[in-house]
Amino acid sequence: MPSIPPPPPGFTYIALVTPCLKLLMIGAVWAAALVPLLVQLLFLSNSNVRRQPIFLMNAFSVTMGIVVGIMNIKIYATLILAPADDFPTRTLLAYLGMILFLPVFMDCILAFRLYVVYPPRTTPKTQLAAIFIPIIIFKIVRTANLIVFMVNSLGYCTMDKPED
Repeated sequence: MPSIPPPPPGFTYIALVTPCLKLLMIGAVWAAALVPLLVQLLFLSNSNVRRQPIFLMNAFSVTMGIVVGIMNIKIYATLILAPADDFPTRTLLAYLGMILFLPVFMDCILAFRLYVVYPPRTTPKTQLAAIFIPIIIFKIVRTANLIVFMVNSLGYCTMDKPED
């Protein structure tokens, strides 16, 4: 399959820059919005709250959102500034994995909140089953699908290429 020749040094294709620039701006704004959220989360909580699992999960998810935003900036800035250069496959797979698994983790935070609202010792067993069995089944199926997708992506990305 013929490929498009790279532009001369210092130039890039407008068709490549436009979508990358849009995604770069959106990702940078969302990551920047998470920084004050993390600061508020840390400064507006006391030591007792910081020991709670829900606080730790929220702090982890906001921090991972910032990390995803930083990786987003790195990937799209590289695509804009050096479109002919290959980007490391492992970095792209790590970015993809974080983007795909972070919503599963967020759903776990919501499931934990349901667990707190409906404690097993005071909630009837049939109600607990109606609430938590679908959540658990969906988590297992979703995680299995993501794992299969990541394994297939890894095989596709490393096919006929040397290790990064």
